[in-house]
Amino acid sequence: MGWARSQAGGMRHIQGDWNLSFFHSLFNNFYGVLWDGSFGFPYGSNWGGVLNPLLAALAMTGLLHLIQTASARWLGALGFVSACYLLPAVLTSGFEMYRIMPFLALSLFVALFGLERLASDFSKRHYLALALSLLSATSALDLYNYTCHYNNLARVAPGHQWRSLCYARAYGILKPLADKNGPLLFFSQFNLDYDNRTLDLACFPFDASRNPALGGARPRWAALILNHYYAPYVESRFPGTLIQLLPSDRAGGEKFDLALFLIPLCDFSAPDLENWKKADRFYWNQNLRITDGDPAYSWTQCDQDLAASPEHLEKDPLLSCVFWEKRSFFELLQGNLPLSVKAYQAALETSPHPAHLYYNLSMALRILGDSSSADRYLRKSREIADKISFQSLRALDTP
Repeated sequence: MGWARSQAGGMRHIQGDWNLSFFHSLFNNFYGVLWDGSFGFPYGSNWGGVLNPLLAALAMTGLLHLIQTASARWLGALGFVSACYLLPAVLTSGFEMYRIMPFLALSLFVALFGLERLASDFSKRHYLALALSLLSATSALDLYNYTCHYNNLARVAPGHQWRSLCYARAYGILKPLADKNGPLLFFSQFNLDYDNRTLDLACFPFDASRNPALGGARPRWAALILNHYYAPYVESRFPGTLIQLLPSDRAGGEKFDLALFLIPLCDFSAPDLENWKKADRFYWNQNLRITDGDPAYSWTQCDQDLAASPEHLEKDPLLSCVFWEKRSFFELLQGNLPLSVKAYQAALETSPHPAHLYYNLSMALRILGDSSSADRYLRKSREIADKISFQSLRALDTP
């Protein structure tokens, strides 16, 4: 904390999470621990809160038992320790399980008193049997929760799906490819996902664009993750491209959102490849500022930085379309629909003409009340999408 305080802007993240609504935060955390932890990260149990129902019941029973039987000194010490353990959660907004880890350990300690109270009227033989039964039951619930329920993305609200089947599928292709053919260039920053960068970390050992240890490597392939409606343009511009549609992580909606493109480096001209590297590096640095959680770096500032970006982002048709798609996205995040519409229109002036941008433009125009233009762009989106035969694209096996 002292080191962060001494750095310029070092306390901004803490200030952004700071919250003095004591009772509201306290209620949220008790509610998440004992009743419903599904709104936290990671989400809670499939039954009850972060503690499973049996464990929560034992903890509550233990607390009531201590209130009835413990001395004032004991209760005072328990209250003081609880307050200290809950302090990070109480002074910050929202519910985050990692802020209350020490309190969870204290809850397990109190649950032992609840177990003792429930079994106190039994004989020693039956006491042990009851204790083992309850401990086995609560362990079985937790085992099921964290091996089955917790890993089942279909049961998780879309906003809490922080694990990506899409990126797992991409890594399952890129890792064997790198093992067989050596390092590759991974352009991961051209899509709109500024938040989940786990694939960047997983690919770092064989990504020649970011791993300094691979500076002397001679990659044969460039990997690119983009919206799958860019596929016809990418395939026509780079004839040797191999394409794999990636499964969507969203519940409902389209089956696919993104696609993995493997482009032979021999299909690039030297200036185009250099521009792609510069653009990817620029977006990488911008995404780092976003994920850093600096409250002072607003969506407005992010859009302004993008507007003042280097000219090479607009020299290439694909880079230009990606640039304006990002501009429109940041305008949407600010709630500035008119400027978002202009950015979408600028993106569609470039040659890729992906169907999803026509669709997004039609939705923005409809919200603004321009139904006739919205219907026109929606028809255009459907026309382009209907002409695409994803089955005819070159399927991606391991090259």
